[in-house]
Amino acid sequence: MVRDNRLRIVVVFVAGCGSKDGSTGDASNVENFHDTAGTSDSADTDEDSQFETCALDGAWLIGCWGDDQDQQVSSTPTDTGYTALSTGSGHTCAIDAGGGIRCWGNDDHNQVSDTPSGDGYTAIDAGDAGDAGDAGDAHNCALDAAGSIVCWGLDDGGLVSNPPQANYFDLGAGYNHSCVLDGVGLITCWGHDNYSESSAAPEAKDYQSLAVGRYYACAIDVADQVGCWGIDTQGQSSPP
Repeated sequence: MVRDNRLRIVVVFVAGCGSKDGSTGDASNVENFHDTAGTSDSADTDEDSQFETCALDGAWLIGCWGDDQDQQVSSTPTDTGYTALSTGSGHTCAIDAGGGIRCWGNDDHNQVSDTPSGDGYTAIDAGDAGDAGDAGDAHNCALDAAGSIVCWGLDDGGLVSNPPQANYFDLGAGYNHSCVLDGVGLITCWGHDNYSESSAAPEAKDYQSLAVGRYYACAIDVADQVGCWGIDTQGQSSPP
């Protein structure tokens, strides 16, 4: 199965980016983007909500803006050479050119301090931001060069201690579940299953990319068709 130049799918947790007072912050130091990541928790407007956005520019420099209550903006690395990034709830992780992982921001569940050492990591995803104070928004997962998955942070529902073990090439971390995609196109999900976001993962072995939202996930198959599963209260699991 050819994996190069495969279509990608992105799930948007909620609309909007910027700080919790509605401001857009300072995005003036990033341009010619390679990658972006952001969180916005519209379900809760108290002072514990995290709203930040990060981008990776053409010089492989990370710029972040928005809410900084956990230093998720002011602690952004200032060196260059990063190739990918992902933002969770009040924290962000990035992979550098050597495959090393660096995380910063909120560390309530060791989602920053337990970041694995070493090089060779190829993909990373930070758990979807949920309602402030709820469990499940503080875990990260990454793939190493061999396609093995490692997770750290809040171990709610076995998210950290019980990931599947095989050779994977794509992954996504949601609010309290995660999914991975292996080399034959099979998707495996684990963690909570309140909306069948884990158990309803498709059984076919013909998928080429995936993205994971709060309580749902979507994937593109080899025919470039989108399939989704999990919660569907807003039609998020019913693609057109």
